[in-house]
Amino acid sequence: MIAPGRAIDRRQGSAPVVERLSNGVRIVIDRMPWLESIACGVWVNVGARDEVTGEEGIAHLIEHMAFKGAGERDARSIVNAIEDVGGWINAETTHERTSFFIRGMSKDLGLALELLRDIVLRPRFDAGDLSVERNVVAQEISEAGDDPEDLAFDNLQEALFDGSTLSKPILGSMNAIKQQTVAGLRAFHADGYGPSQIVVSVAGGVEVDDALSLASSAFSDASSDGRSRIREPATFKPGRRFVERDFDQAHLAIGIVGAAAGSPDAFAVKALTEILGGGMSSRLFQELREERGLAYTVDAAMETYEDVGTVTIYAGVDVNDAREAVSRTIGVIESLARKVTDVELNRAKAVLTAGAVMAFEQPQSRVEFAANRLIRNEEMVSLDHILSEIESIDVLQVRRAAELAAAGGVAFAGVGRIGARGILAALEKAIH
Repeated sequence: MIAPGRAIDRRQGSAPVVERLSNGVRIVIDRMPWLESIACGVWVNVGARDEVTGEEGIAHLIEHMAFKGAGERDARSIVNAIEDVGGWINAETTHERTSFFIRGMSKDLGLALELLRDIVLRPRFDAGDLSVERNVVAQEISEAGDDPEDLAFDNLQEALFDGSTLSKPILGSMNAIKQQTVAGLRAFHADGYGPSQIVVSVAGGVEVDDALSLASSAFSDASSDGRSRIREPATFKPGRRFVERDFDQAHLAIGIVGAAAGSPDAFAVKALTEILGGGMSSRLFQELREERGLAYTVDAAMETYEDVGTVTIYAGVDVNDAREAVSRTIGVIESLARKVTDVELNRAKAVLTAGAVMAFEQPQSRVEFAANRLIRNEEMVSLDHILSEIESIDVLQVRRAAELAAAGGVAFAGVGRIGARGILAALEKAIH
């Protein structure tokens, strides 16, 4: 407990402590002594891009099944155990990671780690539960298919990485989910959830030695790794996809070359993304919404993977305005390769700086940050290091990132009531 009035360096705290257990599990503790709560989680280096044909969606299905029963607890007992002490538990599957995390009080860290251990290492995979959860995931797939933005981005992912496992939707396909068996789940879990693939991350109001002891005790009995899954490399492709649906708008998703995780160009691409479509002052927002009235929603986001990165853009427009919206979007991208103003760059750097500082004030953000760096075998860095990297971004770096993006071509996916031939022709003409 911190005494009232005591000065605390909330920006720095103490450096995260990393320890590797003899079985290969890595643990990172980020002490934030001014807090009385914790965030903790387990990150597993396996996701949708590690699936082979016939397994589509199995990584996400395992995430679901882990909550149906693990160790000595059934589904209700897992949730009750953490909610009875005021905490919450959740999980996420991405193309490269599966993560399980808990937010709670510092005094309940032992319980949280015990729950996470059981969920990650001791899922039951009961046949009856699998039958139920197949239907749950099927509804999730249907829900995503009814969401035009989700549908646009799933198709953009296919266009960006056609031929690679990175192109597959995380939720998988209805057919593949229906075919999954308990034996298949156990095999994938044995291969992907070995100790060398696991990072345990804790941030918040804890003593480092106590947290290390609890985490080590919980995960020291993780069994040896199964068959190694080798990821296929992915490369950017300027592909095209269109799905005709009876929506009122045309939903456009556009992808350009970005930066892979750990790339020296990553911070320049962050700034490029912010200038392009990060906020209301961004070029796309001003051009497509404020000046032209073509869209209500338009934004850009940076996506990073271990071997490739993209910047994705989304806009929802009237079907009759799709061609103009795409043409003007491409024009904005190309304009950034020609000129970036000091005002734009300084604003982007201010946004990135504020975002980093605010994130470091939150244990959930810090626990994710530390885990992702460890799982990618990157060294821990301080907030000051990040702020220094942001401050060092210059106009030429951002322009160079825009030049590479423009030269790499554009991938796109469109969803709406326009026929595929017409919209593709319009988009091709706009690009060329």
